[in-house]
Order: sequence, then C-alpha cells, then structure tokens
Amino acid sequence: WMVMTDEEGGGVERLTNVVGSFPWAQTLGKNFNAARVTAIARRVGTALSAAGVNTDLAPVLDVDGRAQYPGEANPDGYRSFSGGASIAATDGTAFMKGLQQAGVLSVVKHFPGLGYSTRNTDYGPAATLSWAKLQSTGLVPFRQAIADGASAVMMSNARIPGLSSLPAGLSPVVVQYLRTTLGFKGLIVTDSLSAGAISALHLAEPAASVKALTAGDDLILFGSPTS
Repeated sequence: WMVMTDEEGGGVERLTNVVGSFPWAQTLGKNFNAARVTAIARRVGTALSAAGVNTDLAPVLDVDGRAQYPGEANPDGYRSFSGGASIAATDGTAFMKGLQQAGVLSVVKHFPGLGYSTRNTDYGPAATLSWAKLQSTGLVPFRQAIADGASAVMMSNARIPGLSSLPAGLSPVVVQYLRTTLGFKGLIVTDSLSAGAISALHLAEPAASVKALTAGDDLILFGSPTS
C-alpha cells in the first residue's frame, strides 16, 4: 500500500514532529549544491520511512523564481527551486534522488509545469504558460527527472494554452505526451480532484475521476485541495 505525505520543506511540511524542519525549495536552490540537496532529501526520506511513510508528494519541479509564499494567486513561489529551468531541473532531480536513496517513492509535480501560471488551481481555473514557452521552461525539469529515473509524476490541474483546454490531469493529449514523447513508464497521479479548477467545470469527484482514468492517469487524489 501507499502511505503518502507532502513533505516539501519550508511552509509545506506535514510531519515536522517526525521529520524535523528543512528549508523551502527556493532556499535550497539558492544556497546549496545538488549533493547537499540530495543529502537533505535522503535524511527526510529516511525519517519518513522509519515512520511508515513510503511516498512523498515532492519535489515541486515547477520553474518559478518569485519570492512569494504560495497562495491563491501563485501556487509555487518559495516551493520552486528556481526561476531558472536548469537549476530547477538539477536541484529538483537531486531532491528526488535523495528520497529514492532512502527507499521512499518521490512524486515529482506538477506536470507539465505550473510556474508563472495565472492562478493557483486549488482556488479556481488556471492556465500555464503557453505550450511553446513550456518547451524551454516548465518541461525542462521533468525531462531531466524522467531521464534520471523518476518513478511517479503528478499532473497539474491547469490547462495548457496551445495544447489542451482541459486541466492537464484530465487531458488525454497531455498524458499521451508524457507517456509517448517523454517516454515515461511510471506512475501517473492526479493533483487533487477536489480543487477549484475541477469543480469549476461542474464535475463532481466521481465524474472527474472517470475522466482522469480515461485520460490515462493511474492514481486519483482528492480530498482537501492542498497538494
């Protein structure tokens, strides 16, 4: 079975009594090299594993350099390792590897990249950067993570201008791109189907779940829209 948490660091920590606290991803990206990021994630993963938690819905691979707390207008901010795609790719992948080394499944998110999206999808509909722009920004960390052995990817709930008018996790086109073009063979997880971006489509969770599974996702998440 899968026992999950969101242990990203900074203000997104669920089990500080077990894991302890560690910095926001943006702080890690600015102050530590990849080896140190891996070591921090390995420590986090070791503590999670000892507590019986085998899956971390982290790291955030979104490319977003804004020095902001995540909120209604911005889902990322401090949750992102960097506004530079190559740094976000290197450090995000380093965090993923640290969790893997501790025997914890790392779920990288939010495909194909929520950085600089129009809104936080927890609160309502949002759009990512254009599909053309994502090729050199948001997709870069996911390409690297997949090449370096990512086992699980979380889809976003945002639509992608130039590719799909549906939220990514409900779009067969987006899931097919992940599977076929990027060659990802692992687990595909939705973001919370309780999110405002989904309810705005007048889809109840059961109907949204059917759409997600039909699109090609493997695992459905819903409940409190905080991931």
